[in-house]
Amino acid sequence: MTRELKQILDDRSIDFELDDKLGLIKLSRKGLTYKNLLAILNYTSLSIKDIAKILPLSERQLQRYTEDQVLRTDISVQLLLMLELYSRGYEVFGSREKFRRWMELPNVALSSIQPLELLDTSLGIQLVLDEIGRIEHGIVA
Repeated sequence: MTRELKQILDDRSIDFELDDKLGLIKLSRKGLTYKNLLAILNYTSLSIKDIAKILPLSERQLQRYTEDQVLRTDISVQLLLMLELYSRGYEVFGSREKFRRWMELPNVALSSIQPLELLDTSLGIQLVLDEIGRIEHGIVA
């Protein structure tokens, strides 16, 4: 996932390697820009309205941002975790559309909660990643 990260973010200002978690930590500390957030929305097919439910920012706040405005570290971390989740989901499900549908359906293994509803915390993202791992290995609830 980290190899394609620069490509997804389309950010030539990232002048360091993103080949491991340390690179992602460095990037999150630097802070993603609003332009990066828009690239993530494009990659995940989430809307501003969707992301406002996930991030600790309102839809109105997001609409006021300029493309080069740097996001807080905690928001950057959450966006990078979401990017990792979607990349993994696309890989395991073999189709972006199949994964997106799965994210929107209540999931028995997640107490009948839609996986998308869990993306507002890093613990929720990890829970969804764990479920994707179980699906990958044929362990379905």
